[in-house]
Amino acid sequence: MLIGYARVSKGDQQSNKRARALSEAGCKRLFEEKASGGRWDRPELHRMLDQLARRRHRKLDPKKRREIAESVLCGRKSGAEMARLYDISEPTVSRIVAEHRQELETSHADQS
Repeated sequence: MLIGYARVSKGDQQSNKRARALSEAGCKRLFEEKASGGRWDRPELHRMLDQLARRRHRKLDPKKRREIAESVLCGRKSGAEMARLYDISEPTVSRIVAEHRQELETSHADQS
């Protein structure tokens, strides 16, 4: 099965042409988002990479996910180190960190 990823970097740009071209090329699963190419915290990119890697043999429990995110955010370990330590992909570490950061922001907003 072919998988496609269409990204545009500016809010006023449309991914329709890219998505259509990917569909015409035979892509059965398409991931689309609007995000800067220089940023690594792109949820759709991570979903696609996770699907391609097929490395989801074991689920990480919430405690391990929190440990990974906090270690990276506090600078104790790099994302690459945590990926090697837990035998997961670097995109998965980035996704875990981005999700944890969003949870923190949401909880801070709720407390305000």
